[in-house]
Amino acid sequence: MKIFLIRHGEQQYPYNAQGKKMVSGTDAPLVELGRRQMQELRKKLDEEGQVFDAFYRSPLLRAEQSTKELTDGQSIPIHVVDGLTEGFPNSGEGRTYDELEEIGGDVYAHPFSENQESLAHLVDRSRAAIEFILSDAQEHGYESIGIVGHGDPLCALDWCLKHSRNPSLYAEMQTSFYPQKGQAVEYILNSSLELEGEGRVITTEAAKQTIEGFRNPNKEVQ
Repeated sequence: MKIFLIRHGEQQYPYNAQGKKMVSGTDAPLVELGRRQMQELRKKLDEEGQVFDAFYRSPLLRAEQSTKELTDGQSIPIHVVDGLTEGFPNSGEGRTYDELEEIGGDVYAHPFSENQESLAHLVDRSRAAIEFILSDAQEHGYESIGIVGHGDPLCALDWCLKHSRNPSLYAEMQTSFYPQKGQAVEYILNSSLELEGEGRVITTEAAKQTIEGFRNPNKEVQ
């Protein structure tokens, strides 16, 4: 089975009274750049001859809109998976992006609130999500699927594909792979649903416009 982990495109951000960029909330839609990122990714995959049997996506609006751009009106099954959603207030909703960058995005070691999701819970729900997705895809006979979601959950999902244990730190999880907006990583799984090879990161010119410097993109892009 071939799977593509795909991060949604660039979304709309609010700004505070001082003009500082704020972390976006659950209903943030794609902006024009975000749509273009998805369109360029779709074109690149089409040129490679990639065919998708189904998509699995987060229930949030930007993932829905990103998936719509990727399917481009084709009749491809789309499954909504709650476990792929962005965790709030984990994202730092209501905080400035400067504050998020200062802690390297690690809201687990430096929480913005007392009731947020823990790193262990994020990884556990991501592991449950990928196990469900792969089992469902296998049951349907899908040979190639796209999984559209968000930064931290996709990073956790990527970790779960490669490790049976949980990471001790957020920074350790990031070393597995952290997707940028509009970026995809392709993996091949054998009949036992185990990874084969190192995988391949796919980045378009539009995706390069929103690379987050405090993230850890540690693979070469193609």
